[in-house]
Amino acid sequence: MQVFTTTDGVVRVDNRGATLLVGLKSLDDVLAAGEWDQLTRHPAGPSVNLDALTLRPPVLPANIVLVGLNYRSHADEIGQPVPETPLFLPIASDGVLASGEVIPPPPSAPNKVDYEGEIGVVISRPAYQVAAADAWSYVAGLTAVNDVTARDVQKAAAAQRDMAGMLVSKGFPGFKPLGPGILTTGHDHADLQLTTSVNGELRQQATLGDLLFDVPTLIEAISASIELQPGDVICTGSPSGVGFVSERFLVPGDLIEITLGDLPPLRNVFGQS
Repeated sequence: MQVFTTTDGVVRVDNRGATLLVGLKSLDDVLAAGEWDQLTRHPAGPSVNLDALTLRPPVLPANIVLVGLNYRSHADEIGQPVPETPLFLPIASDGVLASGEVIPPPPSAPNKVDYEGEIGVVISRPAYQVAAADAWSYVAGLTAVNDVTARDVQKAAAAQRDMAGMLVSKGFPGFKPLGPGILTTGHDHADLQLTTSVNGELRQQATLGDLLFDVPTLIEAISASIELQPGDVICTGSPSGVGFVSERFLVPGDLIEITLGDLPPLRNVFGQS
């Protein structure tokens, strides 16, 4: 099942087609009410054409947690060792964009902006000190994320071991496109595929099973110190193929498309509509 937040309300897509769900304004409201498990049974209203609706971010998380070096291919391409335990960093969530919105270049660092296609894990209920064996029961579903990064800011911060600067490099307004919807299954789909393309050229390709630290391991590690809330998103890391390795940074007008499984692509233009 796929679910979407639109300006018309919540849309469910399953073998019955795409339908607007009666009385539901957003998936955030569903999560806050603790009713996520009822989405499959919620009364359906009229059938809709999803392509004709205006999408909003599927959720507006209170917390976004970024995971680093979670694909061997990415660690290899940047010459870093594979970590022994998950590396993660919580970041402000005010950079979230919907599919179709424009990623604005930051005025202070517009020239070395990079994409990172990632699998996002959406949390369904409060999660604190969760054991890996129980972790999937805290997952609402999976979504696509573009972990946009200003590489010049990131490089300067890394050289100074400046954690605040690292956060800034990934936290500019509009730097976390998310969506367009949530795929409500994932734990039994190691072959679930993630792809990233820029202007139609395939740049990244990986599967859920390629993660060095799988979703349960990440939830256990992160929730040991952070109490995750419904709607929070864990960005599970980027596979190889990021732009800075080959100095292929985004330029205004570039179209970035990130696809997860059979969800519609997360589409965002950099710098201009």
